[in-house]
Amino acid sequence: MGELMAVLDIGTGSARLVLVGEDGKFAYFSSFKMRYSPSEGLAGIGFELDAEGLWKNLARMIRESRLAGEVVGVGVTSQRYAAVFTDEEGRPLYAGPNLDGRGIFVQHILMEKFGREFHGITGHWPPLVFMPSRILWFKREKPDVYAKFGKFLNLCDWVTFKFCGEFVTDFSSASETIMFDVSKLDWSERMLRELEVSVDQLPRVVEAGTMVGEVTEEACRETGIPEGTPVVAGGGDTQCAVLAAGGVEEGDVCVVAGTTTPVQMVLSKPVVDPEMRIWTSCHVLPGRWVLESNAGVSGRLVEWFKDGIAESDVRDAERRGLNPYEELFRMAEEAPLGAGGILASMGPQIMDYREGVKIFPSTMAFPPLIMVDKPTMKGEVFRALLENIAFAVRANCEQLREVSGIKIEELKVTGGLARSNFFLRLVSDVTGLPVHSPLEKQGSSLGCAICTAKGVGLYGSFEEAIKGMVKRGESVEPSPEKHKEYEAIYSRWRQFYEKAAGLGV
Repeated sequence: MGELMAVLDIGTGSARLVLVGEDGKFAYFSSFKMRYSPSEGLAGIGFELDAEGLWKNLARMIRESRLAGEVVGVGVTSQRYAAVFTDEEGRPLYAGPNLDGRGIFVQHILMEKFGREFHGITGHWPPLVFMPSRILWFKREKPDVYAKFGKFLNLCDWVTFKFCGEFVTDFSSASETIMFDVSKLDWSERMLRELEVSVDQLPRVVEAGTMVGEVTEEACRETGIPEGTPVVAGGGDTQCAVLAAGGVEEGDVCVVAGTTTPVQMVLSKPVVDPEMRIWTSCHVLPGRWVLESNAGVSGRLVEWFKDGIAESDVRDAERRGLNPYEELFRMAEEAPLGAGGILASMGPQIMDYREGVKIFPSTMAFPPLIMVDKPTMKGEVFRALLENIAFAVRANCEQLREVSGIKIEELKVTGGLARSNFFLRLVSDVTGLPVHSPLEKQGSSLGCAICTAKGVGLYGSFEEAIKGMVKRGESVEPSPEKHKEYEAIYSRWRQFYEKAAGLGV
């Protein structure tokens, strides 16, 4: 089978092991569902994960592949904002996913102390789910635990440590801690001083694609990967997906349509939104940044529809041996453009964090007398939800263009929703832009494999690795007729969205 790279891709919904060849093809894939537990006294707000249990499951997956002996390099990527706080030896004392919102109780301290300067330094606002707010929460609520903290790590950094014993991160992951100065490319002295965190408590920062250590004897025993195998710095899962979609040049815009839908523009220098609506982070590529206007919940909305409204249709498709997702997208495609007049504002949003995080109501508007005029078909409802996602993608793209001053010429779309050709055509028709999608939609895994391949020397540069590992998939041109129809519907959706947003708190 040849030389393989082992990629551990720890997402919000599942953790994946992907063994990837030098040509970018997936030779092996396995996954398990991520599990979180509510924090004591913080039910519904605070969540934690069992870091050591996660490591044992990752090691088990590698052993069960029976291919560990062929691995020539290891890379790790994970959900952004997931954190592991350890003692000096790297033993976890707290691990929380990106869903952990305990920072809501203390984020005002940072907001009041820094104000707009916070966004200018870190490129992010508000500090709710990020590492500084969690540190402050422990300092205030659990000082006995806080006193034992020796290292503050991203989840992917801790798993990397378990492989090689080194505390290290890459620029993209460091920038997602919001203790990092995105312009100076170093830990922010001002932020660390206010948090009373020392540089020694943070991982060493390197470029993604850098070899950072070797698989230890203990990790070899647990995983089966040979001792001494190179371990390479990966990066944030979204930036890895952007890399695998071909997002490398200034102005490239990538839509990562997964559980949520980050929309990132690649830049050659950091640009920070003066109105603090959107985020700025480092890319995994050296000398590149990303400007992000996140469209919010999308794939999770599809799951909600599948498991709820369309439950009987899904069971029927499975009985007939059909793919239920393909059947749902077929129903949506057969529904009329504009979903029979239904407008949805559920899940996806136009990113705007000027006033912090707001609770956004989910609403649907049906045309007058619809129950008298004709029955509403499930395909129309699902199409309305998908058009809602596409409208949100367009609105967030417009926001990126406004902040960056760069005209968007085309979109690169990856992620689970990109498996539907109908969805790709819908995004193209709504935005009026050509859409290109890579052959492999599991972008975060492939992007981390690209970093790993470069780090172990299979390729001499990122450019060579991308050329050798990324295969072009579908390309879609917008329909002028459909785009014209969607212009009026999009305008109505924007008005509907603003009215719904006004109901939020």
